Amino acid sequence: MQLVNRLKYEFGLREKEACKFQHCYATKASATHIQLMGSWCKNGRPRKIEFVNDRQRELLKRVQEHQQDRKEKSMIPKGQKYHTYRKFVQAHSLGMPKA
Repeated sequence: MQLVNRLKYEFGLREKEACKFQHCYATKASATHIQLMGSWCKNGRPRKIEFVNDRQRELLKRVQEHQQDRKEKSMIPKGQKYHTYRKFVQAHSLGMPKA
């Protein structure tokens, strides 16, 4: 959940984009931006976001490790549906995430 909040803060992602974020998809096209799949985005339109600082690069590394360690494709834990996880994140998210 903390990584979801960091993705939202560092990249300006919407909640759905952060929850459904798949590191392997988002970073495969470029070393300078992340690619968001249309199904994650508002109005179903894919978008690209350039990363510009080391905090963002470090966050992407942490997300990659998280997903690889847990053998998960997105930030949603195995066995949970998107809507259930989103409600959990919303209930436990207060203000800006801690570094």
